[in-house]
Amino acid sequence: MRFNDDHWRDKTYKIIREELSTAGYRVLRADEVRSSGPVVDEVCRLLREAELVVIDSSGDSQSVSYEVGFCHGIDRDPRSTLLIRNNAILPFNYRHYRHRIYKDFRHLRRLIRDYLDLTEPPTNDMYGYAFTFSFSEQASYGYIMDGAECVLDALLSKQPSGRCELFGKEHFELPGRLFTIGVLLRQRSKTLTPSYTFWTGMFSDVVASV
Repeated sequence: MRFNDDHWRDKTYKIIREELSTAGYRVLRADEVRSSGPVVDEVCRLLREAELVVIDSSGDSQSVSYEVGFCHGIDRDPRSTLLIRNNAILPFNYRHYRHRIYKDFRHLRRLIRDYLDLTEPPTNDMYGYAFTFSFSEQASYGYIMDGAECVLDALLSKQPSGRCELFGKEHFELPGRLFTIGVLLRQRSKTLTPSYTFWTGMFSDVVASV
């Protein structure tokens, strides 16, 4: 990535480092290489051997262009090379590469978490409700993702504002099959806990759809 004037306090790098560390990676940037040898040689070795390379192409940086070209030249697996950028215009010679474009720091964090398939653990200020149900015989579907979509549709109909996570589990019993979808919701309001009326209204919508 392009280094800012005060790159030790670079918010972009801080977010990238935090999310990669959460996923279990040991994160290293070029200015953190502890070697007495040529820096370029060490960086190239790391680009060749690293399990994952994350490149932020934002800004016109010759170093970044070199590193993108090096990864391309050694035929790194595209699945192990994550290219991200903000709305900056890229050099024409790698503008056509698929980048994940972030709008702000919050969006950047979400893009990386999505790429790494990370879920954020629930916190004490998140409150939830669990729906356990089976599909009617008339339903044309009946899988766990279908159940999650039914619950999500019911939630969106209430037009909540805040953070939401869904957790699903199937229960195989004789006869039939049951689904449990847990909803964790942290509202953007003074009242973090949704009211009982909110959940019962959702429950009615879920019942009507399954």
